[in-house]
Amino acid sequence: MAFSKSIRRAQVSKLCELCETDTNIKWKCVQCNTLMCEKCKKIDLKVQTAIKHDIVDIKSSEAKTEMDHTNITDNIPSLREQLESEKQRIEKSVTEKEKHVKEVKETLLNKQSNIQVILESNQAAQVFNAYPEFSELEISNASFKAFPEETKDFIPAKENFKTISNLFGSLKRTNLPKGLPQLNLDVIKSYTTDLIAVDRVLIQNDKTAWISYHMTSSLHKINIDETINTVKDISVKVNDMSLTDNNDVLLSLFDSTDISLLTTKTGEIKTFLSVSPLYSLGINVTKNNDIILGVKEEGYPYKTTDKSCRKVIIFGMDGKQKQSYEYYNHKQRLFTILYRITSNVNNDILLIDSISDDDGRVMVLDREGQVKWTYQ
Repeated sequence: MAFSKSIRRAQVSKLCELCETDTNIKWKCVQCNTLMCEKCKKIDLKVQTAIKHDIVDIKSSEAKTEMDHTNITDNIPSLREQLESEKQRIEKSVTEKEKHVKEVKETLLNKQSNIQVILESNQAAQVFNAYPEFSELEISNASFKAFPEETKDFIPAKENFKTISNLFGSLKRTNLPKGLPQLNLDVIKSYTTDLIAVDRVLIQNDKTAWISYHMTSSLHKINIDETINTVKDISVKVNDMSLTDNNDVLLSLFDSTDISLLTTKTGEIKTFLSVSPLYSLGINVTKNNDIILGVKEEGYPYKTTDKSCRKVIIFGMDGKQKQSYEYYNHKQRLFTILYRITSNVNNDILLIDSISDDDGRVMVLDREGQVKWTYQ
C-alpha cells in the first residue's frame, strides 16, 4: 500500500545537511536546525559565526524530539495526496455512472413516449407493427457496470503516538456493503372501524386522525388510544385530504370542482378555492405551505382525447396558481388519474397515477416538472 511505503521512507537514515553524502549523523545545530556528521561539525565550528551556535549530540532528548517531529511532519503530504487521489477516483466513477444512467433514462422515456402515441392512436395495425420493436427484453447499451466492491476507509488517530498512523490516522482498504438493507415490518397495534373500508387516513396528531371511505360518504374524526372512538362524523365524499400548517384540513371532494377547508376546531366546511370546470383529485400541502393538486376534466377517467386535461397544479395559500404540469416530450401526457400526491424534503412531487381499474404507477417529479423516475 502506498501509505506503508511512505512510512518505510520515513525510517530511512537522513543525509548530513551540509555535505549531503554522509548518513552517520551525530550532531545538530540548535539555532540553524541543521543535522550534520562528525566531519561537518568540525568545519562548522571553524566558521566565524559558529561561536554563537549550540552544537548538540543528536542522541540528546532535545535533538531526538526535533528529529521525530521532522520525520512525522514529512509524511503529512503523503497522506493528503492519498486522500485527494481517492476523492478524485470516486468522483470520476460517480460522474460516469450518472452520465450512463441519464442516457438510459432518455432512451426509456423516448420509448415510453412512442408507445403512448401508438396506444392513443387506437389503431390496431400500428400496435401490432410496433410490437417487435418494443418486445425486446433488453435495451441496447443499458448494461450497468457495477461499482467497485471496495474503497478506502479512514482510520482515525489513536492516543498512542508511537507511529505516524496513530498520530494522523491512515487509509485502509475496506469492502463495500452488498445488497440492500433488510427492512422488517411488524404489526404493533390494530384497530377495527365500523366503515366498510378505509381508503384515506390523515394523522392530525399522536391521538387524533381523520379516516374516510368515499363510497359511503363518510369522514370520521377518531381519537386513538387503546381503542379508537369516533368523535365526529361528517357526510362528505372525500377523494383526498391534507393537513395545513394551522392543523385544518383541505379536502378534495369526489365529483367536485371545489377544494374545501375543514376547520378542525368547529367542524365547519367551506369552499377554499375552485378549479372549475376541472375536477379535483389528489391533494397535498407541502412543507413550504404550497398546495399541490391533481385535476381532470369531466367524463370517463381512463379514456383521454385531445381535449382532455390531466395535470398537476400548484397553488399558494392565497389561492393563486404558481405552476402546472401536464405534458413532457413531444406533448405526451404525464398523467392519467392522480389518485394520491405528496412531497418530500427535496421538494420533489411524488404521485400515484392510476392508469386503469387494475394498473397504476408511482412517479416522482422535480419542481421543474421533469420526471425523475417511474415505478410501474
